[in-house]
Amino acid sequence: MDGRATQTKAGATAVETTRRRAAAATSSALALALANPAFAGDLFGPEYSGAVAVGTTIIVVGVGAISALLLPFVTGTLNPVQMAVNLGLIEGEVSNLRKFKMNGDPMDHGGKFGHKWYKTDAYCNGKYIDFAGVKKTEETEKKAAAAGKR
Repeated sequence: MDGRATQTKAGATAVETTRRRAAAATSSALALALANPAFAGDLFGPEYSGAVAVGTTIIVVGVGAISALLLPFVTGTLNPVQMAVNLGLIEGEVSNLRKFKMNGDPMDHGGKFGHKWYKTDAYCNGKYIDFAGVKKTEETEKKAAAAGKR
């Protein structure tokens, strides 16, 4: 029993010693901080100019890279000239239609040999499905054209 009491007393002394050391370290750090306070201007001193420049560069380049990656989503096209038109940087026709083939010849949709318009009608249980209102739009255009000719 005597050995246990000594062991517990030694453990309590160790804990107390640790607490005293922690209190001494904390009070020393606090005294040092109060004696030499850090000001915001210290970050922009000559010894930190390199770190501030690198940090600023990383932020600017990062924001620029993310903006460049999102630009096609914002403008709605991958064509750089069309992007400039959509953003209002240059004057021009706002259209994403391809007007020229890869070799520079103009594209005539449906008018030249080899180009086909495919029938895209859809039916479900024998009933016609008008995807995106194409047939309704065509009928409206025909009625408007007929009304305009009268």
